[in-house]
Amino acid sequence: MRLWLTPDARITYRLSGTGARGATLRVYVERFEAPSGAIDAPVAEALSALSAAAAEAARIVERLDRTAPSTIT
Repeated sequence: MRLWLTPDARITYRLSGTGARGATLRVYVERFEAPSGAIDAPVAEALSALSAAAAEAARIVERLDRTAPSTIT
């Protein structure tokens, strides 16, 4: 599932695995930053609002009892 929040930001959810149990939920958070923008900002800081929106929209804490990702790439 993909959510377009603005013309420059999107959140993509992808369920990996063969079934619901033991599957991995992948959440991709992307935002375009113009060259004249804050391109040197730390990624976690720059995407914090989108990350919070992604968790809230999918109700990750309620459904998966996770408050933080197990892997960040």
